Amino acid sequence: MPEHAWCLHCMHMPRRAAAVALAAGADVNAAGCCPEALQLVSDTDSADASLGSTQRGASAHAPLAQSSSASASVTALHAAAARGSESLLALLLANGADVGVMDAAGRRPLHYALLHGHGQAAKLLLQRAGASAAAAVDVAGRSALDLAVRRGRISDEELLLLLSGGDAPPNDRRS
Repeated sequence: MPEHAWCLHCMHMPRRAAAVALAAGADVNAAGCCPEALQLVSDTDSADASLGSTQRGASAHAPLAQSSSASASVTALHAAAARGSESLLALLLANGADVGVMDAAGRRPLHYALLHGHGQAAKLLLQRAGASAAAAVDVAGRSALDLAVRRGRISDEELLLLLSGGDAPPNDRRS
C-alpha cells in the first residue's frame, strides 16, 4: 500500500475515516503528503501574518507555503488543531500523536489551534501536554499565549489560565 494512501492530513477527513486509517497502519506522526497540508501551511501563514509585528523583538518569518518542505513538517495533529476538531484531536492523541511536533516555522499544534481561533481545541492540547506546550515558542520567539493575546481571542478564563502555565480548575479537568 502506498504511504500516501492513508494520509491523515486531509482537512475534510472525518474522525471515523481517521480511525480506519489508524487501524490500517497509518503513522499518526507522519508529515504532510497531500495538497491539503500545503494549503494548511498557507492558511496558517496568512493567519500568522495578520497578527502584524512579532513579540520579543524577533523578526517575522517569511511565508512558508512556498517552501517544498513546508507541508512536509505538518502532521495530522496540526490539521486537527487548525480545524478545531476535538474528537479527531482526542483520537490522534490516544494513538500516540506527538503534541510537541513543530512545523517549519516552529509552530506546534497548539499554535495552529489558536491561530485558527479554536480555544476548545487549544484547551484539549494544553490539558494533554501541560505547561511545556504553553511555554514553547515558534521561530519568531512567540509562545501560544503571545499568539492568542495578539489575536485578541482570550475570553475564556480557563484557556488563559492554561496558557499562563496554570492548571484547569479541578471541576473542569477532562481526562
